[in-house]
Amino acid sequence: MKKLFLLLVFLTLSFNTFSKNITIHIPYIKNGRIKVDGKIEEGVYKKAFFWDKFVQTMPGNNIKPSQKTEMYIFHNGEALIIGIKCYDTHPEKIKRIR
Repeated sequence: MKKLFLLLVFLTLSFNTFSKNITIHIPYIKNGRIKVDGKIEEGVYKKAFFWDKFVQTMPGNNIKPSQKTEMYIFHNGEALIIGIKCYDTHPEKIKRIR
């Protein structure tokens, strides 16, 4: 529980680093179980906190992002679940670094 609290504090501070202060509500979803497989497909994500209002800082200075990103957050009393979808208009150009 202490780790969950520290992570919530970190997320709050992260959201407050820009010019706007925002408060988010991370919902408790009883029996909110997911399969850790890199896919955000479970119906539980429909009840999660959703965020897509990101800004781009490099290159640029708090401008509209060149690529779309979506974030989902909820907790089930045992874990804080954060799902992030990062879109790319040219995924074939993504390179793996070993």
